[in-house]
Amino acid sequence: MRIVDIHTIERRDSLILYRRQYTAIAEIEHVSSETVPIRFTIEQSATGSDVSVDVDGELGYPLLPVLRSLKEEIQNRERQGRLP
Repeated sequence: MRIVDIHTIERRDSLILYRRQYTAIAEIEHVSSETVPIRFTIEQSATGSDVSVDVDGELGYPLLPVLRSLKEEIQNRERQGRLP
């Protein structure tokens, strides 16, 4: 299983300054390729940032490995400054 791409990333308004909320579409490849809508939040703290991800749809693959891979991809994009 691998994350092909996360696209159509849109930032949602949040009243809390240290929390950024997004919606996006993730392309996941395993036996076949799937496209699934996701929501994720990046919360800044004194020790770094914490990413939480919610998948909005059905997956034909176990959820925990998908969430772990999505979190890694989102953290990499945040470090590189590639999030809106």
